Amino acid sequence: MAVVTEKLRQRADHTHRFNAQAGRHGWLRLTPAYSVRVVDGLLDGLRGPSRVLDPFCGTATTALCASYRGHDSVTVDVNPFLVWFGRAKMKRYSGAEISSARDAGRRAAESAERGTAEPAEAPPMHNIDRWWGPGALRFLRS
Repeated sequence: MAVVTEKLRQRADHTHRFNAQAGRHGWLRLTPAYSVRVVDGLLDGLRGPSRVLDPFCGTATTALCASYRGHDSVTVDVNPFLVWFGRAKMKRYSGAEISSARDAGRRAAESAERGTAEPAEAPPMHNIDRWWGPGALRFLRS
């Protein structure tokens, strides 16, 4: 019997990192999220419109990929934030909604950069500095 000596390594194309530049899939960095590439590979085997079940939908990667391919999906998650976030990713936005959000984001970023916004309290997250450094957290709080 041959012994496999190849070192296993993490493949960035199978993780959330692959999604960073993939439109809605890159909206949130969620470490346990898997990549669009993984989902597309699984969906390649479906013939015709299908219904896809994702019982642990997280950030709705599977539902969004299925939708892009003309499939229906049924999703469930216990995390209320991720349920809300998945719905936000799946929603169809009008040009006016996109323009309004872009303008509001621009105004908020400019206010934070000028230091004219009253900073909010940092959320009570364990190891918050693992995700954001002091400058980034100060900006986000503003």
